[in-house]
Amino acid sequence: MSADHATGGHNGREWDTDPERWALRRARYIGRTTALESTQARIVAFAELGYSHSGIAKHVDVSASTVKSKFDEIDDVDPTALLSRRPDELVVESPIGVDGTSCGVSE
Repeated sequence: MSADHATGGHNGREWDTDPERWALRRARYIGRTTALESTQARIVAFAELGYSHSGIAKHVDVSASTVKSKFDEIDDVDPTALLSRRPDELVVESPIGVDGTSCGVSE
């Protein structure tokens, strides 16, 4: 299996080439491993990519004010969930095990 195939053709940087897909996969992982609901998990995934409240709102199909209130709810459920940094700056467990993450190929 080629390295490109093993990482979904993204060479481990799916958040750069297809942030929507990465966020969906990350949200599914967050939903399975935390007590966050689906919308909250999607908000966290886009926040990790550095999106603003309005940017997150466009992707999650809610208003920016709803995103702000969901941030408070998320903080109540899991105070560590909202790191708001790019995945390559985080040590996160990738939902697909790509290079550059804690479960991918190490440097």
